[in-house]
Amino acid sequence: MTYALLYFKKYSLQVCYLLFFILSTTTPSFLNAQGDFQQRIDKIETDISALRDELLNMQKREGDFLSEIEVIDKKVILMIQKLSLYQDEENKISEQIAVTSVKINDLKGEISRLQEVYEQQVVSTYLFARRKTEWLSFDWRKPLESLRRLRYFLIISEHERALAANLKKRQSEYLAQNVVLETQKKNKHALVLEIGKQLTAVTGVRNDKRGLIRNLREDRSSRELAIRKLERSRGSLIAEIQKRDKERKSGRTTSSTGSIIDRKWIPVKGAFSKNKGKMNWPVNGKIVTKFGKYKDPVLLTTLNNSGIDIRADFGKPIRSIYKGQVSFITFMSGYGNTVIIDHGSGYYSVYSHLNEIYIA
Repeated sequence: MTYALLYFKKYSLQVCYLLFFILSTTTPSFLNAQGDFQQRIDKIETDISALRDELLNMQKREGDFLSEIEVIDKKVILMIQKLSLYQDEENKISEQIAVTSVKINDLKGEISRLQEVYEQQVVSTYLFARRKTEWLSFDWRKPLESLRRLRYFLIISEHERALAANLKKRQSEYLAQNVVLETQKKNKHALVLEIGKQLTAVTGVRNDKRGLIRNLREDRSSRELAIRKLERSRGSLIAEIQKRDKERKSGRTTSSTGSIIDRKWIPVKGAFSKNKGKMNWPVNGKIVTKFGKYKDPVLLTTLNNSGIDIRADFGKPIRSIYKGQVSFITFMSGYGNTVIIDHGSGYYSVYSHLNEIYIA
């Protein structure tokens, strides 16, 4: 009876995880072992299916975000148009205020000039009256001429008063119009500021959505990469087992070491197929994932484990569960350093996630 002693080292971690499972390629034992092998493949398929479901969900979420961004973009365009209209109205009101202010200043100038003319007329009349006192007095001898002079002064006075009143009225109207325009401008400016704030907020939401889309695409890329790795691992595992089985049937082996595991460890009598439940443990440690279905805490889905995950102390040796020949040593994506042992009669055991391997 033989056994294989597999030593491994881990330089950075204090514990390791060992995954092993049984495969068979002959009939009738081939059917049972092939079922174990199929469970391992099923686990990979389950992982791939779960990742693809996540990808579909991510694509849906990305589509939802893109739809939301499209709506937001339309809203932004409308808000920009609205903002532009309010700004145009504000500018027009400012122009009207400027025109009205010019008119008010012109009226002030006219009123000032009218006051100057009136003052000059008063002074001229006073000077003229000092030279000709009879011109301002009523002459009973010349009543018609005196009435004409009086009427002349009244007409001039009324005209000047009417002109001054009209100018002041127009000035008051322009001032009132300016007050209304200033109020309208203030209201328009408040609307411009409010729309500007809303536009900033909506733009921020749009940028956040775009950031989420970038993150989703990065996550999706990582999921796609994981799927490709699992698919390559699945293909490599199937191809290698088929190759080993073909070589076994043809009576040829291509063992990397050619080591024959024939050292006495724990007596296990009888054929491999007759010792179900009596095999040796490959290492002393703690089982962290049992054989069969379990719920993955990360993917939150039920997976089917076709092997057993064991956490062992640093430096613990790994032993073959049954006598056999080291058939293959390789590195497989998703499994790390892997050893396949041929126990004869179409039965294999596979030991994965080994850091370093030494055969003794």
